Amino acid sequence: MLAVPTVVGLAALVVCTRAQVGYWHDSEKLFRHAIEAVPGNYLGYNGLGKALYDLGRKDEAIRALNEVLRLVPDEPAAQYNLGTILLGQGRVTEALPHLLASVRGDPNNANARENLGNAYLQLGDLAVATTQFASAAALAPENAKFIEVLGLVLVRQSKWPEAATVLADALRLNPKSADANRNLGIVRINQGKRSEAILFFSEAVRLQPDNSDIRFNLGLALLEDNQPQRAAAQFAECLRLNPNETRSHYRLAVALSQQHQVKEAIFHYHEALRLMPDFPDAMNELARLFACAPDDNLRDGGEAVRLAEKACALTNNQQAGMLTTLAAAYAEVGRFQDAISAAQKAHDLAASSGQNALAVKAGELLALCQSGRPLRE
Repeated sequence: MLAVPTVVGLAALVVCTRAQVGYWHDSEKLFRHAIEAVPGNYLGYNGLGKALYDLGRKDEAIRALNEVLRLVPDEPAAQYNLGTILLGQGRVTEALPHLLASVRGDPNNANARENLGNAYLQLGDLAVATTQFASAAALAPENAKFIEVLGLVLVRQSKWPEAATVLADALRLNPKSADANRNLGIVRINQGKRSEAILFFSEAVRLQPDNSDIRFNLGLALLEDNQPQRAAAQFAECLRLNPNETRSHYRLAVALSQQHQVKEAIFHYHEALRLMPDFPDAMNELARLFACAPDDNLRDGGEAVRLAEKACALTNNQQAGMLTTLAAAYAEVGRFQDAISAAQKAHDLAASSGQNALAVKAGELLALCQSGRPLRE
């Protein structure tokens, strides 16, 4: 984090005719001695700040670096070190002017530009952050870390072509970067290139097998690619790593449901709702299974109605898909007039919002309810 030229020229600064071995074995003592020997020794304070930081005494390090800036206000190394410490403490607005001063004093310091980019990133100014990360990458074109960070900030701005180019360069420099593989997978999935995305996510998982987030990305890509069995394996592994991860219970339930493993899917929808009681998507999917499961032993019309009504209430009755589930639940308990009303509303809402496929399904459900029959899937 800190790169301070503390040793260069030390012999000229430490005015002492006799070497004292004890100083050289303790950086803090060494620089305190240098400060005592030469009043106004800003390099000594700079070195002391570095030594104190390395010892974990960050508040003392800040005081030492502030003394450097009192003596030499524009000293770029001290500005950089002080800004870096403050940034690491989450004091972003305090860090920013010091990092700016560091870059003004030493525009070719790639580390300072990266930290300045991180500060702007945390402040939500993605445009300026991108400029600083790009400068850091240009100053150190063989440093994969700088290029990878630039790729990440481009991903956050959904600049897919630019991000793809930058991340490919990062992987050229460091093919074993799990993060670069993952982020390039995200780019490819957003470009509609699922097969490529799956390859990048798979490589990221191979590199970091215990990273639940990366496995989740791979599972989602496989689910989108109509590979529910492989997706389920990834979500199950996510749950082995993090047993109380709501999203993994939910997505595993979706993958199991697509494989007609209804009983197992019901269990994981229940787990998702145990962890997040007001999760409308999980309520909706569970309600649909209770209303439409082909196995009589697994259907529960009353619970389907309760869950579907709550899911629709949580979404202000503005989700056509949830209204179709509500219609199916009403039909399961014989409330066909309510089912017809819900299906009609689902059809109209889907049609008005351009969800043509869903409008067709809602129309088919409406006809089924009008004939007095429940839906089976």
